[in-house]
Amino acid sequence: MRAIVKFFKTVFSGAAHLLALCLKIAYNILKMLKIRILTLYLAACGCAQWFFRAFDGGNAVWFWTGFALCCALTLTAWTVFLLRYRKRTERKRVPEEEQEEKAPCAPVSTVEDQPGGARYFTVKGHENFYFAEYDDRYELYEKRREGDRYIRTDYKRE
Repeated sequence: MRAIVKFFKTVFSGAAHLLALCLKIAYNILKMLKIRILTLYLAACGCAQWFFRAFDGGNAVWFWTGFALCCALTLTAWTVFLLRYRKRTERKRVPEEEQEEKAPCAPVSTVEDQPGGARYFTVKGHENFYFAEYDDRYELYEKRREGDRYIRTDYKRE
């Protein structure tokens, strides 16, 4: 008897996990297409119509009004997504001239000259980094609250 109960428990548990996986996949597809609210509205209206006949007669106006609002919301979500996507791709498309200017080790401004031959520069585009130039090497540092942290040394070629 225990074996039969354990078998049915295993079968139902597997079916429940499979159903959960299918629902997650369907939810992610609806999320990607940005039609979750529209789908939820249609499912709720379908259940209301099936069980209660809520939209029979003159009540169909309420269904179509809600449907139009959900469609407008879905179109708004698509528009916002496309505008954000367009801005993101425009930011990624940087002309080659600007990319050369943003080289991380290009000296932008001298911070201060120290006795002993070191000159300090900030790094363009990364204000929390600076490097020290010596006669034979460059040392990169990061400014932190705890104090400056040494990153690496690059030696000059002669």
